[in-house]
Amino acid sequence: MKNKVYLLDTNIFIEPYRSFYSFDYGTAFWDFLKYQAKNGQIFSIDKVRDEIKSKEDQLFNWIEENLKPLGFFHSTKDINVLKNYKEIIQWVEGKRGTFKDEAIEEFKEEDNADPWLVAYAMHYRDMKSVFKKEIVIVTQEKLDRNRKNKIPIPIVCEEFSVEYCNLYTMLRELGFKIRFDGGI
Repeated sequence: MKNKVYLLDTNIFIEPYRSFYSFDYGTAFWDFLKYQAKNGQIFSIDKVRDEIKSKEDQLFNWIEENLKPLGFFHSTKDINVLKNYKEIIQWVEGKRGTFKDEAIEEFKEEDNADPWLVAYAMHYRDMKSVFKKEIVIVTQEKLDRNRKNKIPIPIVCEEFSVEYCNLYTMLRELGFKIRFDGGI
């Protein structure tokens, strides 16, 4: 979809890397991500890069070689992003009793990318007249209103009117195809 831009969560990299699109047989997926990044259809934020960096593995090396040079990871050090982050954290603080205290404290950790993703998306959404595209957070987290031990991104997105989808929705909307070139 040319009228959308997709903001990727950490799990959009880690889950495929560890399972269904590993580097040894999922090269089409990683080539597709690089292609979409070059075309400005997908990006992420510095906090996601930091979460991936903590592993210092083949995935991090691929990101450093293929996505970082494209300016893929946008900075969260913007006054409007910080204001949105503060608003999200205040909202989460008001959810004591709805979520376990441990879930709230984990969500509030500064190195947790989740609130920063939503804060950045809110800033992007509010700047639509400049960016000219709708922003969609892409996460594998599920909307689960009964979950108490973690604050899922979709719940925060709904609270702050930020659109979200999962990886497969993004792949369909961007036209990703897996093709087998061997003959039968």
